Amino acid sequence: MKKIKKPNPTPPARIYGFHKRWLLERSDEARWLEFKNRFMNTFEDVVGSHFLNTKGRSKAEFYRLVGKHEQVKATSPLLMDWDADIELLGSCSVYQLMLATTNMYEFTLQVQALFWVGSLKVSQKRQLQQRLLEDIRSSGVPIEITGTGSSVVMYPAGARVLDEGVVNEVLTWLEPVDEAHDRFAQALSLLGKKGSARDVADNLRLSLELTMRHVLGNTKSLENQQSELGFFLKQKGVGVEVSNMYWKLVDLYSKFQNDRAKHGNKVQEQEVEFILYLTGTFIRFLVTLK
Repeated sequence: MKKIKKPNPTPPARIYGFHKRWLLERSDEARWLEFKNRFMNTFEDVVGSHFLNTKGRSKAEFYRLVGKHEQVKATSPLLMDWDADIELLGSCSVYQLMLATTNMYEFTLQVQALFWVGSLKVSQKRQLQQRLLEDIRSSGVPIEITGTGSSVVMYPAGARVLDEGVVNEVLTWLEPVDEAHDRFAQALSLLGKKGSARDVADNLRLSLELTMRHVLGNTKSLENQQSELGFFLKQKGVGVEVSNMYWKLVDLYSKFQNDRAKHGNKVQEQEVEFILYLTGTFIRFLVTLK
């Protein structure tokens, strides 16, 4: 009988197996530090030469995105005449900025900003995304990724099954509805940032409202969609009980948003993940019906 050759395990699987065999428990700080170190190698391999060869255009865009001012180092005329080479990466200000960043939220923003740099090729962004996902899985940090190319969004991970069905897929389905997609992505980008609970909730509300307008073909506010929504759900064969339940939840959701987010700043940090998954569920239901 022919022996079936087993596929080689991926690097994340190998590392997970190592930690499991040795019963190693790593602190959150150790995981984040490992992630940073891994990604700096990814930066060097995938985009390091790009930031050395673009004569400042990509660097300027990157610094604008992350809200930093580039500290340009004096360079000798002889060095300026050399061809940029990966061995000179130590002179790359973007690399040095990321290497010196100790705040993990800021570092994650810098990683995210790389996908927004317009001069990076699609092929580079795909490779960067693949390696980033590998770095995340190997380090065990709670980060999820969705989208491709410039639409890649990094956000704090929750329950994997919910993230895949209610966040990743929803963001993909919303791509034809530009503003709703952008609001949902903006909410994801703010997750975990201290003091951003209200902005996350407000962006999620707007994403749902814009999606509902798109699906129902009107410009009404979220709280005034009961009649049109009921007619749409009936057309799609949705049972009365589910239709009533859906609107009741949307109505309570709308009141929460108006009282706690839209006209105030009373959203609690511990409520944000619940609001995220609830919004994603609302949108998923509508989009799949349409």
